[in-house]
Amino acid sequence: MSTPHFIASDEELNRLHLLGHGFVYNDYSGNVPSGLLGNVLHFAGCRHIGRSNTKYRKVFFSHADDATRWISGQRGPEGIRWRRCACCRSEHAGSNDASGTTLARSIPSATETAPAKPQQKPRPDRPHETTPFTEGRVEDVLQPWLEAAGYSVDKRVRVGNGVIDMVARRQGDEWVIEAKGEDRGGFGTAEMNFRIGIAQICSRMDGTLERRYALALPLTTHFRRLLLKHRDFTVFERMEIWMLIISPDGIVTALSPNSVQRFVDALATS
Repeated sequence: MSTPHFIASDEELNRLHLLGHGFVYNDYSGNVPSGLLGNVLHFAGCRHIGRSNTKYRKVFFSHADDATRWISGQRGPEGIRWRRCACCRSEHAGSNDASGTTLARSIPSATETAPAKPQQKPRPDRPHETTPFTEGRVEDVLQPWLEAAGYSVDKRVRVGNGVIDMVARRQGDEWVIEAKGEDRGGFGTAEMNFRIGIAQICSRMDGTLERRYALALPLTTHFRRLLLKHRDFTVFERMEIWMLIISPDGIVTALSPNSVQRFVDALATS
């Protein structure tokens, strides 16, 4: 039996959800009168996990059998002290890691970052070192990241009020993504693209429950300065907009609407 992994943060929960492998147990014990009201086992890719957070404890398992044994031993019988999600039934195939290891251990926590690389000054004989992180490059990073999580990705999807940069679909789950990058216009262009991106996302919104909306940005010098300049990101929480941050070395960080402000606050102290 694999050891249960206690999820440490909203960011880690979001990563597990995006990967869509394994199972997440919502542990409300001690917070509600009956375990059945809150003690629920979900497939990690379930849309309810995508809208959840770690206010109450979340436990990750690679295998369904490990989850049911641990929960029954710790909380009591299924159907009396805990239940399976009525939406996903926590029974999706392909939820186990082929290597047999616990997936959560291979996912960096929210506080882990890639090793720092030495900073080098741009050289005139190496123009690639000053190449802007364009919108196209953002999309080129996002597509394989989404496909690795089981999504099918379409670009330039035409809708009634315009064209969506990227739409990623998985059973019962969909992302609508506006990608924004920079060009040789520098900070001014980055700021304009950021504002346009938010407006475009808001114009694409409808009542589809399974759909999430995201703005994808590269964390370059210009966009970092932009985020620190604006500081107040209440609009992301109120409009339920996710932010997908692309590091200079191509690492994707998915920030839920209520995590964007904390991320920017952390940037200000780093």
